[in-house]
Amino acid sequence: MRADPGDLHADGDRPLPPGGQPIDDVARGIASRAVRAVAGWAHDTLGATRLWLEINPLNEPSLRLARQVGYDFEERLAGHCRDWSALQAERDTWHDCLIRGHEAPGRGSS
Repeated sequence: MRADPGDLHADGDRPLPPGGQPIDDVARGIASRAVRAVAGWAHDTLGATRLWLEINPLNEPSLRLARQVGYDFEERLAGHCRDWSALQAERDTWHDCLIRGHEAPGRGSS
């Protein structure tokens, strides 16, 4: 099913959600709120003292988000993360990952 041309975003390829606001405007801030909510749940409900993200160094939006929500750079692991371009790990390609960590409130590094 094709969208009616009158329902397209200004760039011509994304349908507008109900209410007519572009999806980018509606979604702005959702990722940071989601990461904070999951971190809070993991710390408070599960008792996790430390969380980490493994981010492809080329993924600038994820790196920005990690910094914004308080995940600190810890290390770069060469060839650590899988690209998932093949089902079998031995046939897949791997890329470096930047590890960014987050301590539970009140448990920061000394």
